[in-house]
Amino acid sequence: MRPTLAATHRACSAFPATTSAAADDDHNHRLPARNSVLWATKGTKVTDPSPKRILNSALYAAFAPATPAAQFAVTRANAGTGLLPNHQYDYLAQTPQAHPLYDATVTDPALTDGQPLTGAIHASFTNGAATGTEGSGPGADVTFTVASGPTQSPQSIIARAVITREAYDSLSAPRTADEVANLMRSAFLDVVEGRVATALAAATLTEIELTAAAADAVLEGDLLTASAALDVLRGGPDMTVSVAGPSLFTDMVEAKDSGGRRLGRYTAGQGVAFAGRLWSPSWALTAASGATGYVFAPGSIVTRVSVPVVREVQIAVETVDVWLQGYSVTSAVRPTEARRIVFGA
Repeated sequence: MRPTLAATHRACSAFPATTSAAADDDHNHRLPARNSVLWATKGTKVTDPSPKRILNSALYAAFAPATPAAQFAVTRANAGTGLLPNHQYDYLAQTPQAHPLYDATVTDPALTDGQPLTGAIHASFTNGAATGTEGSGPGADVTFTVASGPTQSPQSIIARAVITREAYDSLSAPRTADEVANLMRSAFLDVVEGRVATALAAATLTEIELTAAAADAVLEGDLLTASAALDVLRGGPDMTVSVAGPSLFTDMVEAKDSGGRRLGRYTAGQGVAFAGRLWSPSWALTAASGATGYVFAPGSIVTRVSVPVVREVQIAVETVDVWLQGYSVTSAVRPTEARRIVFGA
């Protein structure tokens, strides 16, 4: 049993209150000055009759731990969260989606508000040139007509995040509000990509009908025939944008000839070269969109977007709002230079 403070006090009270200078000098002369507690922990036998040494030894015996080594048994397990890691990796943000439909159709100028847009579009042009006859004028004059283009009515895209005051004020890296804003901007483009697919599905376009459940060489043959037919049309050679939905894209990648060799050349992140075209996959062209793919000329399908505006709004003391607001619109301004790809019944 370890001695109590009272017992130690009684033991120490038996010592003389004062000592002679000669005794102190004799003690200091014979023993080096050191902390007697440390001296005692090294197991040195105490033979010094000095009252100072006896007093210090008594105090150590009263208050020293029963097993001094235990006080240094510090491990990662018992230190818990008090230990900080030597290294930290940076915050890993969400990977954004690809937006092939948006990339292929977006154009300037950017929207600044939700006001409808109107414009003119070529309607017809005849008698632009003819073989002349000496002494005679042209057989017919030029005719040129312009029609009103489709009215483009932008639709708003909005979002709001409510962040607690404590999360907003935290010194995290990146700031919570900044990361939420970045995710909102990415989601903004996801909405635009979906709207392009919706606008394509709603447009009146000529369709390329593939053989029902076409695969392998049959699929390749159908697409080659359709592409060759486009090349002889006005604007046909310009129809270089080729986008496929997940199902059709997979069929192209997996298509094989009779010997089991792949008919297309797939490159990760770039698409698949198949039937004379480079096809990009779009996650937005699902079965619900009513088509398996599209072929169109740049500028025939037009998407306009505004720069998304993100604001931090402090209305309540306990929370902070992060708002996003913007506009987008997609129109088939030249539908004769676009084709919808579908499978036959």
